[in-house]
Amino acid sequence: MDVRTAFASTRPGAAGLLAAAGVTSSVRAGAVRLAFHLYNTEADVDRALDAQVG
Repeated sequence: MDVRTAFASTRPGAAGLLAAAGVTSSVRAGAVRLAFHLYNTEADVDRALDAQVG
């Protein structure tokens, strides 16, 4: 079983903020895309959210 969830952000500078926080993302159709999998931890998600909130 493969469980995934994705998040996209159109916030200006989002890709740079995530990269600075050590979060891998991709830019597709003008939005930053994150994809979480079963092996990601709650701390991984928190780091991505913290990078977006500032």
